Amino acid sequence: MSPASGQRSRWREVTSGAPCPACGKPDWCAWSDDGWLKCERDGTAPSGYIATDSKGSGTLFRPEGANTPHTASSKQRPRNGAWGHGTFDAFGIFKTFESARAHQTKLVNAVNPLKLAALAGQLHVTSGALVGIGVGWDGSEWTFPEQGCDRQITGFQRRSLMGKKSQIKGGHRGLILPGSQPPGQILLVEGPSDVAACLTMGLPAIGRPSNTGGVAHLVHLMDRGVMVIGENDQKKDGRWPGRDGALKTAEALACAWDQTVHWAMVPAGFKDIRGWLVAQCEAGLDLSDPAACAIAGRALLAQLVRQPRVGGDDGLVVTRMSEVEIKQVEWLWPERIPAAMLTLIAGDPGLGKSTIALYIAAMLTRGLAMVGGGPATTGEVIWLTSEDDVSRVLKPKLLAAGADMEKVHVVEGIRSGQSDDPFPFSLDVDLPKLERFIVNSPSVRLVVIDPLLSFMGEADYIHHQEVRKVLAAVKAMSERRGVTVIGIMHLNKSMGGTVLQRLTGSMAFGAAARAVWLVCSHPEDAERRLLLCAKLSVAKVPTGLEFALAGDPPCVQWSEEPVTITAHDALNPPVRTELKESKCVRWLRDYLGEGPVKSTQIYTDGADAGFSSGQLQRAKDALDAGAFKHGLQSWWWGLPGHSGPVELVGHEPFEDPEDLEDPEAKLAASTSRSITRPALPSPHVQPVIV
Repeated sequence: MSPASGQRSRWREVTSGAPCPACGKPDWCAWSDDGWLKCERDGTAPSGYIATDSKGSGTLFRPEGANTPHTASSKQRPRNGAWGHGTFDAFGIFKTFESARAHQTKLVNAVNPLKLAALAGQLHVTSGALVGIGVGWDGSEWTFPEQGCDRQITGFQRRSLMGKKSQIKGGHRGLILPGSQPPGQILLVEGPSDVAACLTMGLPAIGRPSNTGGVAHLVHLMDRGVMVIGENDQKKDGRWPGRDGALKTAEALACAWDQTVHWAMVPAGFKDIRGWLVAQCEAGLDLSDPAACAIAGRALLAQLVRQPRVGGDDGLVVTRMSEVEIKQVEWLWPERIPAAMLTLIAGDPGLGKSTIALYIAAMLTRGLAMVGGGPATTGEVIWLTSEDDVSRVLKPKLLAAGADMEKVHVVEGIRSGQSDDPFPFSLDVDLPKLERFIVNSPSVRLVVIDPLLSFMGEADYIHHQEVRKVLAAVKAMSERRGVTVIGIMHLNKSMGGTVLQRLTGSMAFGAAARAVWLVCSHPEDAERRLLLCAKLSVAKVPTGLEFALAGDPPCVQWSEEPVTITAHDALNPPVRTELKESKCVRWLRDYLGEGPVKSTQIYTDGADAGFSSGQLQRAKDALDAGAFKHGLQSWWWGLPGHSGPVELVGHEPFEDPEDLEDPEAKLAASTSRSITRPALPSPHVQPVIV
């Protein structure tokens, strides 16, 4: 309004040819016909102007010498007066909620695409996400409608160009409800910007007006699973409104719905979900790529700090098999190592476990087919090692194997605080950080952990439940990200048993893995190596492969010789038992060579020589030795030709004392029954058999 005439002034937006003198920008700000200036960004008065008021958005400046209060609208309105008179305050903002609601369609239609793109860039969200929540423009500030459970507008939240938030008077707080939702569990976040951030990443979301607001509407609206999200806004005095409000909201919904409600906190280091998304954009996320945004959304879900569920009872999760979609098994190494699953390669030290993993990494980074045929796969590799020096050992081995160094990433540790030295990586704590790297490196197809036990962190590797908990998280990450995880393991020192029983630590390692491979020496030639399948849960167990280690650093050289031995037989070769049995046979033949011996004495002396009772029994059968008694005597063993009446070595044949009539003869016969046994051979000297 002109100071002299009281008539409404005409306003014009600044341009690149005539920018705002206060902020120097070519947009957002405006001039009036009578020389007044409205700057949306800077409160510093330019030369020749005096700041009069900062009510609403920006600052109003009057020319020096103009003392009459200015009441004109901040920008030119449509000439036909479609906005109506008396509905705006001095800055062009709706005075009342009713007037704003009546013109909601015009607010949405007034959104300039260029200004919308600028707001999207400021918030680090997509323009489509802002349109999805009904963003409007009243000529001075952005508006976001809040709705009730019946989707009727209950109020408007305003946001100035400088980010200041306020409410239009007369309305009531409601929910930020997108026009349509992606599938999945709905995240209950705070405010319109977090809703827009979720929609940008393809995540369904509803905005609460505050940390505890909106429950009265939510209890009537929800018909699908939700997760309440709390913000990291802890105060200096210890209060934590975002966390406490999320818990209260979850408890209220659980009580109203009589069911369990999930709630979680935003990942540590970020105040809200939009703050997390801003960090992803600064790290290189392209918001114009929907696929990349969707990957970021899945990463966010994995990093949410989930809290104990509240309310309701734990229910049984049941899925009809008719609703389950069949998926074909994909392979990293056709018919040997399944993709997106956990595989173990086990064996004694120095036999080539890590070298096999190096071969797989080299073929993958070069996109070459692995031995045995099948389609080739191309991808990048993440390598975790605690045994090999990266520069002196690992890189030379990778080069010798032919790997593409640009596609191999080595995890050296976790940087924390101000320390320059990284802390050791541990699966029980740092797995989310590894997954975040994989999300930002979508070409990764393989993670090698060498050896697996070194990265279990605080988890007790011999405790079944602790091992299962860590490996369950590893398997879930592997499936979500489509990466194969290969863990290198050693064998324990026990003898016999299956390969899974010989794995160091809990048997949960072998149970969790979908494939387990054994690397061992060839039973006929210690220089030859075998790669044998001990377990493959997703397909028929394939035959093994023979290889040798050649070169410096050593590389795998595959052999075309067919392999028929199994992993179990390789660890438990029959030849070992036969060899031990033959030693026992030779010992017993020499022991009985001079005559029969009482069986109890044979067992005692045989045990001293290192033979079990079962081995002695089998040796007796192999020698066709006899077992016999004479009268009430104990059992005696003798070689063929010594059966029949017992002839004691070094003595004449005796008669039974009961058959003698002379008492003195009875006593002499009973006290003279000693035998002379052959001297026991040393267990270190093999008897000579003629």
